[in-house]
Amino acid sequence: RVPFSRLPAVLLDPARTSWEAVVWGRWLYEDHITLGEGRASLRVIEAMAKCPRAHRHVVLSLQDNQPWAGASAKGRSPAHAVNHLLRRRAALVLAAQLQVLLPWVQSAVMPADWLSRLIDYEA
Repeated sequence: RVPFSRLPAVLLDPARTSWEAVVWGRWLYEDHITLGEGRASLRVIEAMAKCPRAHRHVVLSLQDNQPWAGASAKGRSPAHAVNHLLRRRAALVLAAQLQVLLPWVQSAVMPADWLSRLIDYEA
């Protein structure tokens, strides 16, 4: 069984769709990949919540980590640390009236995969 994204192919085609980098960088410390992906996702939501013009919008943030994408869609996780991140996510989404969609896509077609490897990059 080979997993694949159910998103329309046009969203993942760099020739037809342009994506804008909002935040990027490397993790400050190593821990479980799902926690790192969750913190990265929260960083985007925090940036949107701080900007009043971004409130009441739908945000599409592609995820290449299935456990985080699934836990975000479900709203809970058996892991306490992930639940902590999900509670923070819920508070930000409610406060800013955001609808955040976190669909999973394969790492091979992830348009933002290179952003996690940047160290000294200015956009």
